[in-house]
Amino acid sequence: EELERMKKEGHSAATIETKRQAMEAWKAIDETMMEMVPVLSRMNDMCKKVGREMLKFKLSLQQPKSDHPFVKVQVTNTETSTVVFLDPFELTASMNVLADQILALKTNED
Repeated sequence: EELERMKKEGHSAATIETKRQAMEAWKAIDETMMEMVPVLSRMNDMCKKVGREMLKFKLSLQQPKSDHPFVKVQVTNTETSTVVFLDPFELTASMNVLADQILALKTNED
């Protein structure tokens, strides 16, 4: 493991701790991105069902100047070129609302 190698090479405890925190941050980013891939796919499919094909969803890695990067979802309206960035939990909540609305529409059709 890289942290063990750093200890053997004589790196300071502070340097090793900083590296450990960075590794944990990147692991969390990887997990979030993997969790969001099916959500983005489902949102694209649902938007097509309700005639909102102009909305496109993709993952974006944001890098603040003094912190670790984090995942945002870029939502683009291709008709207006409007772009907004959402936290992953915001998109998931919106997806659940949209899924409920689509289900209600299907129920009313039957």
